[in-house]
Amino acid sequence: MPKVLTLTATPGEMKGLKASLTGLKPKNFIHELVETGPGKLNSALCLSKLLVESPVDLILGAGTAGSLELSLKAGDFLVSDEVVIGDWRMEDGASAQVAPYGSFDYGAIEERLERLVIHCDHPLTQKLIGRLGPEFLRGRILSSDTFVAGRSHKLNLGKLFGCRICEMEAGAIAHVARRSGNPAWLHLRVVADTLDDALDDYFHMEVDMAKILGERVAEVLAILDKEWSSLQG
Repeated sequence: MPKVLTLTATPGEMKGLKASLTGLKPKNFIHELVETGPGKLNSALCLSKLLVESPVDLILGAGTAGSLELSLKAGDFLVSDEVVIGDWRMEDGASAQVAPYGSFDYGAIEERLERLVIHCDHPLTQKLIGRLGPEFLRGRILSSDTFVAGRSHKLNLGKLFGCRICEMEAGAIAHVARRSGNPAWLHLRVVADTLDDALDDYFHMEVDMAKILGERVAEVLAILDKEWSSLQG
């Protein structure tokens, strides 16, 4: 039977997802919910192990995120099939991408941006996105190993990489999937901290945002189950 894997990073996110998904009984696929631990290393190790143990038809990365633009507010929900892994150094006070992940491709970022983006063009992912309503916003993710804070820093990174939100695990999931036979993947993220919020603000809001996360992910899984046959065609 097909398998859908939902990965989340923190205990708070896991609690919100469990509360909404406990009664989930899909008819067309097996669903597994796994807490990976925060950060790209934890996510990469966990997903690699899971993919070795059994094949997966769709990987959903579910969690909270920070806004990189003015228009997004706490509670907004985004789906994304594009990730940039943002490991940067500081040059004259500005952030600069060192190289596409896993390479030594140095040079001007404007010349390399297309190669920095990890995109999922799997038909299942693209058809599922097409079934989601306007309340599911679209946008590229910046995936970093550190919590991104500071209004000007967030705005600069968003503009530099063409990303709407930032978080700490999506890049690993996309990278491992690309190295593991290219199964379908899609990221589901609720905005938990806006441009002026810091880490303490995130912890204050995590419970409420995790509840929204769980509700939205439940909606996506319900649509996926209902439309499964047509999404495979």
